[in-house]
Amino acid sequence: MRSIDRIRLIEKIARKLQETFTFADIYVFLKNFGIDKSYNDYGSRRLYVKDALNDTSVSEDVVLRIAEEIEVECPPVNSLEAAADSRFWITGHFKLFLSHLSSFKATTALLQNELKKYGVSCFVAHNDISPTSEWQKEIEKALFSMDALVAILMPGFRESLWTDQETGIAIGRDVLVIPLDKGLVPYGFISKYQALQTKAKNVEEVADAIFRILLEHPKTNDKMLSCLVGLFLSAQSEQIALDRINLIKRVAVPIKHLEKIKEGYTNNSTLRDSTTILSKTNNLLKTGNIGPIVLTPDEHITTPWDDDIPF
Repeated sequence: MRSIDRIRLIEKIARKLQETFTFADIYVFLKNFGIDKSYNDYGSRRLYVKDALNDTSVSEDVVLRIAEEIEVECPPVNSLEAAADSRFWITGHFKLFLSHLSSFKATTALLQNELKKYGVSCFVAHNDISPTSEWQKEIEKALFSMDALVAILMPGFRESLWTDQETGIAIGRDVLVIPLDKGLVPYGFISKYQALQTKAKNVEEVADAIFRILLEHPKTNDKMLSCLVGLFLSAQSEQIALDRINLIKRVAVPIKHLEKIKEGYTNNSTLRDSTTILSKTNNLLKTGNIGPIVLTPDEHITTPWDDDIPF
C-alpha cells in the first residue's frame, strides 16, 4: 500500500470509529488487534485512533483487517495484490507460501498435502505453475497474496536468488516468516525469528507444528481462526465438521469468532443434524460465556420426506 493510501485509509477508519464508539469501546476494539494505547490524553476519538494506527509497530495487514472489520472501503491494490483468489489457492483456506530449493520439492509437496488437513492452502512453485504459465509472474502473484511464508532453510537456500528474494518480499510485506531448520540457521532479517526444528520430525509432525504457530502467532491467529470457522460452518460432512471444530478448540477463541459460529450454525444442515457436533459446539461457546445453540423442532433433523424428491 502506498503511504498516501495508508494515511487516507486511517483517516476513514478514525472517522468511522469516532461516529460509532466511545473512547472505551475503541480502546477495547483496537486491543483485539494487538494495539494497546491509552486514550486518557485525548479529547478527540478521531485523533486518538489516528495516532494509534500511525504507530510504526502497526502493520499494513492490521490496518487492512480493521478496515474490513468495520466495513471501510480500502484503496485499490495493485494487480499482484489483487491475485488473492488466484487458481493455486484453495478458497476459504489460509494462504501459505512454501519457499524451498528445487532439490527439496518432493518433500515440500508432501508437506503441502498434509497442511490441507488444517485448512491451509500452500503454494509450491514446482507443483502449482504449469509449464506454459509465465512462472515468475505466477510466483509474484502468490507472494503478494500470501498470508504467511515458510522458509525451508537448507544449504544453498541463502545462495539462491529466488528463495532469498521470496523471503525478502515477505519481510517487506510484514507477513509472518516461519523458518524451518534443515541444516541452515536463520540469517539476515529473518534471524529475529526462532527456527522450527525439523530434526527427527516426520512430515505430519512438521505440518502440525506449523499449524500451531499460525494458530497462536499474533500476525496470523485471527486469519487462521477466521478460515477455520468459515470451513467449519460450510462443512459438508459430519467428520469434516468434527475435524474443523477440534482444530478450532486448540486455542482460546475470541468472542467475535464464537459469535460467528453461533450465528451461522443453523444455516448448515450437516451441523443441524448432528447431536455430536451440536454438543461440541455448545461446549466451545461456553468458553466465551455465550449461550448455547437451541434448535427448534423444524431445524433439528432433516427427514427424508423433507427433500424435494420427484414422485
